[in-house]
Formats: sequence, structure tokens, C-alpha cells
Amino acid sequence: MIKKPDSQLFSNLLHTVFRTHLVGNILLGLAIILAILVMMQLMPLQLVADEHSHVTQVMLFMANQFYLDQTLTMPPGSHAIIAAFSKIFNIDSLSGIRLVGACVSLTSLIFIYVFLRQGQPAYPVIQTAQLFAVPLLWPFFWVLYTDLSSLSIILIALILVSRQRYASSALICILALFFRQSNIFWAVLFWLMAISYENRFDQGMAFFKNPKLRAIPKVFSGLWKALYKTRIFVLPILLFGIFIYLNDGVALGDRNNQQFGGIYPFQIYFLFLVLWIALLPLHIANLPKIFNFLKQNIWVFALLSLCFIFYLLSFKLTHPHNFPSDYFIRNWFLFKMKDSFRLRVLLYVPIAWTFLSLCVIRLKSSEQYWLYPVTILSILPISLLEQRYFIVPFVILMLFRKPQGLIVESSLLLWCMLLSIPLTWGIISMKYFL
Repeated sequence: MIKKPDSQLFSNLLHTVFRTHLVGNILLGLAIILAILVMMQLMPLQLVADEHSHVTQVMLFMANQFYLDQTLTMPPGSHAIIAAFSKIFNIDSLSGIRLVGACVSLTSLIFIYVFLRQGQPAYPVIQTAQLFAVPLLWPFFWVLYTDLSSLSIILIALILVSRQRYASSALICILALFFRQSNIFWAVLFWLMAISYENRFDQGMAFFKNPKLRAIPKVFSGLWKALYKTRIFVLPILLFGIFIYLNDGVALGDRNNQQFGGIYPFQIYFLFLVLWIALLPLHIANLPKIFNFLKQNIWVFALLSLCFIFYLLSFKLTHPHNFPSDYFIRNWFLFKMKDSFRLRVLLYVPIAWTFLSLCVIRLKSSEQYWLYPVTILSILPISLLEQRYFIVPFVILMLFRKPQGLIVESSLLLWCMLLSIPLTWGIISMKYFL
């Protein structure tokens, strides 16, 4: 038996280590631990932004007072978990409760990584780090909000549906309704994905066995089979309907400011602006594909022109929480847009750019494209312009898209980190917030 030289063995060892992402996993784990230690030390001792209602609800549960704070609009699933762990470890300080909330929120990174590792992807560590560092998520790991703990539940359901475990996924979707009412939209998304997957499989089998016209009835019968096989997803939708009926609406507290209804199309344009800022390196990398897409689809220019007119007509700030402010960046930015027609016209360039970039971004499978219409349906009825409503669809998009190479993915990670640095300073200095 010929013995391999030491240099060859060392090379094989390095290849194995990097192939299994061991080094990246260790570095990401250390970065998360370091971030927890630093951020918990730097966070102010005062309440930040809208923490007051969440802290109040957690303290009520810790005091065995099981009623809802009147300013809390969502079900208190996250608050109950944070209160339970805080009580177990005898924690009653703001910094301590924030630490518990951070640990709960950081579980979302575990599920992000688990989903990305499915199918042996190239850069699961880098893509997980992107979602850790992106400013759309980063601040909410450290303040007591419910968005990321709710995201964790949605990601569990997503992992399950991607593995065709429909009953388990639907039951987790029911659990998700105890965290945020808007999670019903992601239950619908997962159901549509499950139907598409099952029907696509049946279609493929029908044409594989009989590629003639008489196979068409079998294709349509495949849809009914898919509906029957995934019928468990009716349950969260039915239960949500019962909740709306009994609650006489969607919101629990602060109902005057949390009306759900109407159509607010500027939400879509605002979403595109947020995506343009958060994913700029990706959009730059997509420019050659965008130019090629426009050459092959001249009609898109007419569509963009019509959307521009609709964009100018649809800009409205109607919600009382969208008020002039130097503290909330989103409100400061929106009122700059309101006061300047030129700025609104100029900002249509990144909006259109983002739309075209999404047109050329490839997702990993056909059923995942249901994300786009469901996202639009989830934000159109909301009058409050608030980037937190985009967290779940943003994360799912990042999980569904095909990565574009080490340079692009690394550049995107660096961009996310650079954006979050001034945001972190604004939070810890109490100067501004998203």
C-alpha cells in the first residue's frame, strides 16, 4: 500500500474542512457570540423605539397577570416565551430581558442555516451571515421586538413544507398565528408551494408515461390530488377566519391605529426601495442580465412608464404613525419624498432597477415564485409604511434565490455590514432608529 505524502494528506484535510463549511461555521458562531457580548454591553438602559408595549407585556406575564396590554396589537406568543425564560432564570432587568429576547430571535439564524444547507449549496455560511448583518434584521436582534422570534416559527414551517411534511408544516403555521396575525399569508404561501410541487410531480409522471393529448385529463386530475394531499393547510386559514370573526377584526389592541383593509399600492414601491438599498451589490451584479432582459422584452419599457405614473399618483402618507421625525429614519425619508417632487421622480430609478433585478433573479424551484404574489397580497392592505413588514418575504427571497458566486455574495455581506455600522451607532446613542 502506497503511503500518501504529508502534503497531500494536509491538502485533502483542508479540502474536507472547507467543503463541510467547518471553518465558516466556527467563524460565524464566534461572530454571533461576540455580537451578543458587545451589543448587550452597548445597548442603552432606556427603552428604544416601540419597546415599551413589548416590555410591558413581558413584565405582566412575569407577574402572573395574564391579560393583554392595550397597546399590543399582535398575539403575545413571543412575549410568553421571553417571560417564561426570564422567570426561569430570575431575570427582571431591561438588559436581561433583552438578552433573553436576543437569544430567542437568534434561533432564526439556525433555521436559516438549516434551510440553506438543504441541497448542498455553495455558500450557506456567507448567506446566513448576510441575513445576520443586513440592517433590515440586525437591529431587531438586540431590541425587544417580536419580528424575529415570529420569523423563527415561519422558517420551521418552511423547512417542513420543503421536505413535503405538510401536516407538520400546517400545524406550525397554526402556532405562528399566536405570534403575528400576518403569518397567515405565509401559511397560504406554503400551501400554494405544496400544491405546485405535488401537481408538478403528477404532471411530469403523466407526460412521462403518456406524452400524448390523452394525458391532459391526468394532468388536471393531478391538481385535485395535490389539493387533497395538502388539504391540512385549510386548517390554519379556517382558524384565522374564526379568530377574525370572534375578535371582530385583525388587531388585538390599538385598533384605531391598526386597521387592516383597503389597498395601499405605494407599499410595493417602498418595498422595492428597501430591497434596492439592502441588496445593492446584487443589483449591480445583475446589470448585464437586466440589459439583456430589456433587449429581449421591449414591452417592459411601456410597463415601467405606466408604473411610473401610478407611482406618482399612489404616494400617500395616511397612517398616524408615519409622522415627521428625525428619530425614525423611515419617517424622515418618507417626508423628504413628500416634500420634494424631484426626489420622488429620482427615486423611481432604483425602484425600476429593483423590479428589473427581481425579474432576472433565478429562484431554486418553480413553486417558489409564489413568493412574489403572496408578498404583494400581504402588504397591500397595510396603510402603515414600515420596513418591518418586509422582513419575512425578504428572508424567504434570500433563501430561495440562487447564489451568484463568491465575489458577489461576499460583496453583499460586506455591504450589509457597512450599512449596519451607522445604524448601530444611532441605536446605542439614541439618535435614530429604522
